[in-house]
Amino acid sequence: MVTFLDSCFIVPLLIEHESTYRAEKLYSSFNEEVTTSISVFEEVAFIGCRLLAQEMGLNNAYRLAEHIEKEGHQFAEEFFVNISEFFADIQLVEDSRDVVAILLNAQKYRLLTNDALIVTTCQHQGISQIASFDRDFQRVDNFVVIPIR
Repeated sequence: MVTFLDSCFIVPLLIEHESTYRAEKLYSSFNEEVTTSISVFEEVAFIGCRLLAQEMGLNNAYRLAEHIEKEGHQFAEEFFVNISEFFADIQLVEDSRDVVAILLNAQKYRLLTNDALIVTTCQHQGISQIASFDRDFQRVDNFVVIPIR
């Protein structure tokens, strides 16, 4: 069975966090194929840069964008290496482009649209299992959220 990896599961694998140990433990136990999508990659990259920026006192996306414009991405070089290596080993599935289904899933399951995009992508790809710290996915019919202990 293929397992979809959500951004809130991937980020602690790349940046030390209180949930890193649990994420690493589960990730190392996977024997089956794992996958994710380019939208999750984008979210992981943004969240990671935002977390690193917060450590430098840049507390919002506008200040982060200003910093990148002036200084570039040097603050995130190690993170960029880690994210590149991690995603090199994972097959990316194409995000759903069915905006009607995405919005219907958002409404039906009371999800943010980015989570509804993940659900719709998984439905279209025949994936029914996700690794995520986000409990919102538990409201989705016929969708297994792997318990992360």
